[in-house]
Amino acid sequence: MAQDTLDVLISGSPPFVMTDVSEPSGLSIDIWEEAALNNNFLFRYHNEPDTESAINSIEAGRFDVLVGPISILSERADRVRFTQPYFVSSISLVSKVETPSVWDRIKPFFSKTFFIAVLVLLFILGIVGTLIWLAERKKSPEEFPPDVLRGIGNGIWFALVTMTTVGYGDRAPKTLAGRIVAGGWMIIALITTTSLVAGIASTLTVSGLSSTSIRNADDLAGEIVAVPHSSPSVEFVNQYGGKVVEVENIREAFEKLNNGAVKVIVYDKPQLEYFMETNKDLSRGLKIANAEYLPQGYGFATSLESQYFTGINVGLLELHESGVVRELVNDWLKEEEE
Repeated sequence: MAQDTLDVLISGSPPFVMTDVSEPSGLSIDIWEEAALNNNFLFRYHNEPDTESAINSIEAGRFDVLVGPISILSERADRVRFTQPYFVSSISLVSKVETPSVWDRIKPFFSKTFFIAVLVLLFILGIVGTLIWLAERKKSPEEFPPDVLRGIGNGIWFALVTMTTVGYGDRAPKTLAGRIVAGGWMIIALITTTSLVAGIASTLTVSGLSSTSIRNADDLAGEIVAVPHSSPSVEFVNQYGGKVVEVENIREAFEKLNNGAVKVIVYDKPQLEYFMETNKDLSRGLKIANAEYLPQGYGFATSLESQYFTGINVGLLELHESGVVRELVNDWLKEEEE
């Protein structure tokens, strides 16, 4: 009896599926072919660029298997049967790198956190100044007058001069209690001043670095966002108030970002990284944000009644257990990250 030849529908983008070559290739293709080999499947490829149309074709039984970076979603799982995931991806954002303005550099010093820190420091200076005045007002009335406001003011001045290590020498404690307070404050001030200077330097360094105009999902509100057609990213952008512009493919998304038609691209991070690595001309001046969202598994899909599902799923399990999937992922993706 002749063995059936499976009709395999492929859909997706590089590095998972690449159809612009003589023979289909990519991470998803390699994993499928290993699983097919384990089952002695014969097959022939068919291409459908639109993922949603491909899922509809599998649901209708027009093809046997859908291969590609197909996100396993609950809505889709009602219509087709997914194998276990062979890869876990996430959504990220790409936007233009912007050089910080003068305001961007000094803005951190006008934040609520900065003002609170200044108030805490002034409060501590007030406490130290008061303690010095209490200890020295009788022994050194000329330096720390009995008058409360003048005396504490001079104490705060002493604490400030000591903290900054200026050392004018115009005021110095003479009593044992005053020297104990001053000595303790010197140690605390040394640590505080070092931390303060380091914090200011870090803030200036970070605020001076170039960064993306869109840093996280909260920045999407009201912005025009390019999303490849049929991607789960469409719903994600809508949830954060972005204005979705669906494009045919990732290249069109980058072209629109470069010519200013959109402000940001939202799509699966591995595909974004691969495209930017292999298309330097369209990636110049662009950067992927550090934020990642919606971890999602990629799997293969069959119809709900498929007789081939168990064999494919078991084949994938064997590939995971033998380390083949890990090796293929490393071959296709890790080199790009390096």
